[in-house]
Parts: sequence; structure tokens; C-alpha cells
Amino acid sequence: MDRWQQSQPCAVHGFTLIECVTALAIIVVLA
Repeated sequence: MDRWQQSQPCAVHGFTLIECVTALAIIVVLA
């Protein structure tokens, strides 16, 4: 789960740092 959270939002979508952290937070809330 952690590897997916780190790789998908950050690498695949090319988010910036803030966007990546926000995406991780959303995933945690939805999960």
C-alpha cells in the first residue's frame, strides 16, 4: 500500500511536492 501511494501520485502523475502530499492525504482519507 505504501509503495503504491508513493509511486502513483508522485511519479505517474508527476505531481509537485505539495500536490503529492495532498494526494496521499486524500488517499488515506478515502481508504
